[in-house]
Amino acid sequence: MRNKLNIFDLDGTVIDSSHRRQYNPDGTLDINAWRKCTRDMIMRDSLLPLARIMRELIASNKMVAICTARVLGKADWEYLEMHQILPRIIISRIEGDTTPDAEFKTRELKWSFNALTLRQSQMWEDMPDIRASVSKIGVMAIDPAPFNKVLA
Repeated sequence: MRNKLNIFDLDGTVIDSSHRRQYNPDGTLDINAWRKCTRDMIMRDSLLPLARIMRELIASNKMVAICTARVLGKADWEYLEMHQILPRIIISRIEGDTTPDAEFKTRELKWSFNALTLRQSQMWEDMPDIRASVSKIGVMAIDPAPFNKVLA
């Protein structure tokens, strides 16, 4: 039997980066402030309990991918490697792409994997709109919050 593809979001799923969030007056995330995060700020992120599962899957040579709406910089790559949560497959945003997160992740998953692989995959994702969107292309979307609570 083929391995199931395990896709992990980063922020709010396996990484707690909440200390870096700044908000606009309307309550939305200030993306410009987020993108100006320094290496020091990134290195102060902490791992959520689900990161242990991700690390174990990677160490066992299971099919693991990251699908994040972040633009990954050098410090992000260092952080992932340092914490042994750096799989071979990484989907991330390129600088200047302002596609809404749910649309971005769904589009990138469809471009990166065939339909059969997507139907045999599960995605750990904290945002309900993204879970709903990727479910429409056959991905089993899982809310990580209950798992992070139980694993804590």
